[in-house]
Parts: sequence; structure tokens; C-alpha cells
Amino acid sequence: MLRSLKALLGYHIVAKDGGLGRVHDFLFDDHDWVVRYLVDETGRWLPGNQRLISPVAIQQAIWSSHEVILNLTRQEIKESPSLESDEPVSRQKDEDMALHFGWPTYWGATGITGQTMFPKIFKSKSRARKGRTTGHGRRDPHLESLRDVISYHLEAREGSIGHLDDVIAEEDTWTIRHLVIDLHNWLPGKKILLPPKHVEKIQWSDCKLYTHLTRQEIEDSQTYDPSQPINEQTEKRVYDYYGRPKYWG
Repeated sequence: MLRSLKALLGYHIVAKDGGLGRVHDFLFDDHDWVVRYLVDETGRWLPGNQRLISPVAIQQAIWSSHEVILNLTRQEIKESPSLESDEPVSRQKDEDMALHFGWPTYWGATGITGQTMFPKIFKSKSRARKGRTTGHGRRDPHLESLRDVISYHLEAREGSIGHLDDVIAEEDTWTIRHLVIDLHNWLPGKKILLPPKHVEKIQWSDCKLYTHLTRQEIEDSQTYDPSQPINEQTEKRVYDYYGRPKYWG
């Protein structure tokens, strides 16, 4: 099932033994295009703290009750490393969390721990290996905040066209499948789906996403209606239009 990450912001986070807080943000890798962390705003339960939670710990997201269910206890979250608001996320931070929970570190030759980008297959794995860090306090240059990049402009070959409105991820793997681009400044009311591999880079200094596509190619893409579910037929049209290989069967 595909999920809107923006829609999940504000959802209640529920541990095995009670509530924790709310979903404050998602941190994703703009190289492998996979969600690395959910940011838990603990609020009154643990004032002044944000906790990073791997998608490995997410059991399910329930739309009807606006809840994200974890397979961790409140105490396990309380004892986990916190994320200070002014501290960049580093590989050392990721290693601390991996050692605490037995989660995998995410960097590697082809994805998480060098095996795959799909985090849920690691639920049965033993504690993550030490090492593989490239230095203490070094920020991962490919780690992006959903809250930061929402509204970034999309820069085509000839200039800006629209802005990032949402990020769509696959719930079972937390792999990002689509970027939702709002073209309202050029084509009022039109939104389109863009496969993330067409984004060459995200530049935080000028708040832009860069693509090799032309403005006309983006304008001519099929209109996306956020009120309708994304099915395989919709995805096939999108991937066929952009000439990208399909990720499913």
C-alpha cells in the first residue's frame, strides 16, 4: 500500500504499552529514496525531546484512528538516543540507535547494511555490526527532512516549474515511489506524480529540487488527484510516460 508521508504528520504514535507522542517529521535518503527515520515529538510524555525511530519499528499505520503503531515499549523509546533540534543527524547517531535497538545501520553498497533498501526484512536480524561509520558527527549529505523540503521548487532544464507538495512511500518497505509536484503557478489546479529517480539533487541552499526533464515534459504528465488512491494502472501510466522501468513484477 502507498502512503502519503505528509498525511501521516501529526498522527499519534502508540507503543506496546501506551501513547508516545505524535509524528513530527520523516527523514529520508535522497540517494536510495527510502525513509530512514520517523521523528517522534514526545510532548508532555517526555518534554523537550524528539526521538528518531527506524521504520523497522513501525508495525502499521491506521488511517481511521490516525495512529502509528510501534513494536517497541515506552521505556525502550525513552532510553533511545534523542535528537536535539540543532544537532545534525550523523552516521554516529545512526550507529548509536542501531546498537541500542538492534536495528541495522543504513549505509552500504546497495542499501541498508549493503543488502537491500527494504527495512522490514531486518525485524528478525540480530544486533547490528559495529563500524562502518565514516566519522563522528558527520552529517549524512543525503538525509533530508520532509518538513524542510515540502514546498521546495522543482527546477527543470529551463527554470522552475511547480513545487514539491508531498512524498508517497510504500508502507511495507518505506521506499519512496512518487513525488507529488504542484504546478499551480503554471497550470492552476494541476498536480502530477514524478518518479524520484528523475530528481538529480536536492539543494537546501536555494530550496530547490533539480531534474533533467523539460518544463513541457512535466506539464504534459497525467494529472494526479490526491483524493483518489494510486493503483497499479496509475503507476504504470506514470512510469511508461517517463520511460522508467517499473519497480513491481
